[in-house]
Amino acid sequence: MKRLLKRIGIVIGIIYSICGLLLFCSYTREPYRHEFRGWLLYTDGPYKGKIIDDDTNIQIEGATIFAYWVVDIYFLTLDFSRFCDAVETTTDKNGEFILSRSFCINLYPLAEMLSPRIFIFKSGYDSYPPKLPIIDPEKASDKEREDAQIYFKEHITEFTEGKNNLIRLRKVKNNEERKWVVKRIGWDIHDGIEISEKELQTNAKRTILVISEEEKCLGITR
Repeated sequence: MKRLLKRIGIVIGIIYSICGLLLFCSYTREPYRHEFRGWLLYTDGPYKGKIIDDDTNIQIEGATIFAYWVVDIYFLTLDFSRFCDAVETTTDKNGEFILSRSFCINLYPLAEMLSPRIFIFKSGYDSYPPKLPIIDPEKASDKEREDAQIYFKEHITEFTEGKNNLIRLRKVKNNEERKWVVKRIGWDIHDGIEISEKELQTNAKRTILVISEEEKCLGITR
């Protein structure tokens, strides 16, 4: 029995070593597509940033930031994601914030920690990722679609670990835009992400609260 367990342990060790080597080779060959964040023990961050008004460049205090990480797992012919970690914070009087370092343990030998998905919400502003302008994809003209794409590119940030990331939020112009933004960021948070509602309620309490308060204020029911 002891010999059998020892052999099983050796086989498992060899399998994990091969998988680790394969992952290392993938990061080495395609460094621009992959960013090494660990193996078995995964970690990422911290991320620092500053949020300002798109028109005035004035810092935005009290914006809520929520970020979460998943680990992509490759097992036999399957490819699926598993929740890793999440953090939440708000901007200070200078519009600055820090998303603290995240980490988790995942024992699947072939897995990769993906970049964080980050959501930012402040009442009276477009969210992050941006939801404006309001367009109907089926009725919008080519010019309207092009303008929407330009706006999105101008207001999206490629977050870099350890550096000061700048995020610009545009003020909404009317209640129609305000409703449009909160409806879509609410859908993103509750239905468009890869974590369970239980994990969301545990890790995004303030984000859920401020979005719910905005929906209530505007008479929006979910």
